[in-house]
Amino acid sequence: MSEVALPQTAAELPEPRFSPEELADLLGQHRPTAQQSEIISSPLAPRLVVAGAGSGKTATMADRVVWLVANGWVRPDEVLGVTFTRKAAGELSARIRAQLARLARLAQRGAEGIAAAAGDQQAIDPTVSTYHSFANTVVQDHGLRLGIERDAVLLGPAQSFQLAARVVEAYDGGTWDGFPAKSSLIAAVLQLASECAEHLREPGDVAAWLEEESARLQALPRAVGEEGSRPVPRRS
Repeated sequence: MSEVALPQTAAELPEPRFSPEELADLLGQHRPTAQQSEIISSPLAPRLVVAGAGSGKTATMADRVVWLVANGWVRPDEVLGVTFTRKAAGELSARIRAQLARLARLAQRGAEGIAAAAGDQQAIDPTVSTYHSFANTVVQDHGLRLGIERDAVLLGPAQSFQLAARVVEAYDGGTWDGFPAKSSLIAAVLQLASECAEHLREPGDVAAWLEEESARLQALPRAVGEEGSRPVPRRS
C-alpha cells in the first residue's frame, strides 16, 4: 500500500483526533491488534511492513487509510493503493470505499472530531489498482512527454504470450542437442522480458553477459572422470 498525499509537512499535521481503537468503535468494527494499531497510526513516512498470509494485511491497510482521512492527515483522493493482482486490488478497493462511505455518513451527520474532508463528496474516491493498471494510466496521461501515443496500452498476459510465440516461431538460428520444446522457449522469452524490465536491462546487455559467462565457464577445468578432463587441484 502506498500513500501519495503529503500536502503538509509532518510538523504541520494536526494532532490525531482518534486512536485506531476509538475509530474502530465509532465505525462499529473489530478493534485492531496492538501491532495493527501501531501500523495504522504510524507517521506519514516511508516504511516496510512484513506480514504473513492471514494476518489481516488488507484490513489493516484499509483501516490505515480511514484513520488518516478521519484525522485530517490526507484526503481520500490523495491515496494511492497498488497491489499485484486484480483480485487483491478489488478486495482492497471495496474495503476502503465501504469504510470511507461509512465515515462520510458519520461526518455528514455531524459526528464530532471527524475531518471535514471525510464528508466531501468530491474527494471520496481513492485510487486502488494493480501496478500494471496504474502504470498504464500514467502512460496514457503523460506518455506524450516521452513521445508515446495516448492510445498505447500495456500488453496483458495473453497478448504477451502471443507476441513471445511469434518471436519463437520466427527464430531461424542454430539449435543444439536437447533444444527445448516450443512451450519452454516461449516461457523463457516471457521470463527474460520480465526480468529485463524488472532490472532495467536491455536484452543485448544480457546476451553480452551470457557470452562472457559462457566463455568463463568453458575455460574452467573439467571434473575428474569427464571426457577430456584433467585433474582439478584441490585446496588444502
